[in-house]
Amino acid sequence: SLAQSDFEFVAEIESIEEMQVEGDLRNYVFKVTDEAGVELTVSTQDAYSEGVSLRLKEGSDVLLRQVSFDGEDTVFFVDAVRTPAIMWITLLFALVVIAVGAWRGVRGLIGLIVTVGILFAVILPLILNGHPPVLVTVFGSLLILAINMPLSHGLNKRTWVALGSCVI
Repeated sequence: SLAQSDFEFVAEIESIEEMQVEGDLRNYVFKVTDEAGVELTVSTQDAYSEGVSLRLKEGSDVLLRQVSFDGEDTVFFVDAVRTPAIMWITLLFALVVIAVGAWRGVRGLIGLIVTVGILFAVILPLILNGHPPVLVTVFGSLLILAINMPLSHGLNKRTWVALGSCVI
């Protein structure tokens, strides 16, 4: 039968009841409390990946998926929440780029942000709305080039020649 409801939520591991190691994979059984205050027991054995290669501990945040089949709720482990670690790595990357590249590094980071913005705010929505993917990608790439080349290399004759060559 089809799932009647399916949603994901983040919970903190309150206690680890059991852990088994099989090669590189670890299977955990742990307790969490869901958003409604109900205590749940979750096993990573039932996860999509059938065991995890990471180490979970009490206090770790995990992403869980609750699925309801014919009125019976089942909770599956999806992944560990890695947002804080990703933010620290991103900050470290930006600091290294700025330290090595100085103002050119800052302009490069701005160009990277503009590129990601155009990709997710313009190119992907247009493609998902049914516009021709090749045309959207080509014109989106030209827009990215038109912004990033002068940003990275300055407004000079060589930059405009290079940009024109890319367009041609």
